[in-house]
Amino acid sequence: MTYAKIFCLAAALLCLGARTSEAATLHVSIAYNGITETGSETEPYKTLDTALALAAAGDLIKVGRGAYTLTGSRNLISNVTVEGGYPGYGQADSWTMRDTVNHAATVSFGGGPMFYLYAGSRIDGLRINHSHFNATFTTNGNGIVIRNVDATVNGTFISQNESTVTIEQSNIARTGCGRVVSSSGDNRHITVKNNTFDLYMCTEQFNFASGARALVYGNDIQVNDSSGSYLFFGGGGTAAHVYDNLIEGYDENRYGTAFRTDGGYWIIERNNITGFYDALYSDNYAESLRYSYPVIFRKNLVWANAVDPYGYIEIDNMPYDGTVVQDNCLENGPFYLYSYQGQEFMASSLAEFEAATDAKISGNKGLAAPPASKTGTGCTGQG
Repeated sequence: MTYAKIFCLAAALLCLGARTSEAATLHVSIAYNGITETGSETEPYKTLDTALALAAAGDLIKVGRGAYTLTGSRNLISNVTVEGGYPGYGQADSWTMRDTVNHAATVSFGGGPMFYLYAGSRIDGLRINHSHFNATFTTNGNGIVIRNVDATVNGTFISQNESTVTIEQSNIARTGCGRVVSSSGDNRHITVKNNTFDLYMCTEQFNFASGARALVYGNDIQVNDSSGSYLFFGGGGTAAHVYDNLIEGYDENRYGTAFRTDGGYWIIERNNITGFYDALYSDNYAESLRYSYPVIFRKNLVWANAVDPYGYIEIDNMPYDGTVVQDNCLENGPFYLYSYQGQEFMASSLAEFEAATDAKISGNKGLAAPPASKTGTGCTGQG
């Protein structure tokens, strides 16, 4: 290598700020127009690509407001945090005052998978535009957090490999055919809490199967199309607790099911469910061999759902299925469909539905009119 080449290489490393081994705070601002980029407050990197490529375990990446476009799929290595919402270079309180609304950092990509997240990594306060059908986030490892993200995505939002993931306080809108969460297999644990979802539902949006563990609560979930399928879907080995969510379907006259539980252990309680063909479709006989009561559907408010002979609550293979439907507030609809000892029945009333089954279907109340509030329980004594 000539001396000229050595000099040019050294100069390039100097301009991009050669890293030490200690954890650091890296700064990114598209507003910076200087030549030297060290990642400091006064000489930030101009692109998020650069910061992600140079980040080491334990680093914090602060992103100034503006629009950033990734040039390829990016790895967020273990224990690195990316924070948006800073004013950025040349602004007052450029790296101390954080406001993700007024100082939004928007990150866009359309060429494939967007981020691969590894153990301990965090995405906090970014706006995400991902137009490709591949997953926005693919997760590997424990302690991964996606927080305060405002995302518009085309494909699956989370494709979960063996990992522990939390999605919280985020707004997620889907424009194409994919899933919010695709989690199938052992050693997959996900918590989805206090988010807002605006969904295009052409397939299962929350897919938990084959040993996945899920905790879903405090979310506002709205489906804005009539393409059908299932909002929540679970296969064998799933363990899911879904509670205190507002779940709104697009149109009760179109095909769509809020919960389809084909396997696993489910507790579904205190949700407000409206606008679906079925609130619950349970076909969980196989899991009844493992659990006495594999699906517990209780204290939910179910209203303005299907108005045809397929609606509200469907339970196959009773009494062997083991599904429990108790203490719910169910709109007084014309039919409840279930199969009992190999024969299919449609009950003309809630009372007939309960009387025709066994003690696992009990304590439910009828709702004569829609509740005054979407978040209200609507039935006296139901909590």
